Amino acid sequence: MGLSVKISELSTLAGVNVATIKFYIREQLLPAGELVKPNQAEYDDSHVRRLRLVRALLEVGGVPIATARDVLSVVDSTESIFRALGVAQKSVSPVIDQTAISPASLKSVDAVLTGWAIEPHNPGRLAAAQVFSAFTEDDGSTGVSESWYAAYAKAARDVAVADMAEVDRRPDRASKVEMVIMGTVLGDVLFAAFRRAAGESVAAGAQQAQC
Repeated sequence: MGLSVKISELSTLAGVNVATIKFYIREQLLPAGELVKPNQAEYDDSHVRRLRLVRALLEVGGVPIATARDVLSVVDSTESIFRALGVAQKSVSPVIDQTAISPASLKSVDAVLTGWAIEPHNPGRLAAAQVFSAFTEDDGSTGVSESWYAAYAKAARDVAVADMAEVDRRPDRASKVEMVIMGTVLGDVLFAAFRRAAGESVAAGAQQAQC
């Protein structure tokens, strides 16, 4: 038999206070519980999972409530996994005006990402072009080796492959979509966190080698 609890018990299970749960329900981020008495509702496992997803979007990903609502609507729809990925990526990506990016930077990014199946307006492609632009000098040189860019691209693709493998492990569409969203939002944070930890480790190793 599945979980069936009152809102106070849901609060304890999910680690979210009752007032916040009620706020999420009002904002249509969390479905209301099943009304069993005039003033009493019961909640199940799906509410615990949804609260975990909402917290990932709002607290870890820093996604605005309105955007989180749009992302969560994909979970409750029949949209494809590919569509869910696009919505999740958009939720954690800043809006970038492609016309403000130099064609040369976009061309350089596309050279690094040769063979990748991505749309021209992919937020990652545009953000990468901004980085390329920031490194580009007036004479067109970057002062950054191509191998540096290639290393980042390879690491990102390896992570994307791992993401999809984890999605494939999920038993049904709902859990797959949840993993796509969680992986996109929390994955960005995790990748940056491991990169910082790795940076310290590699720098420490280099320092020891010089001693």
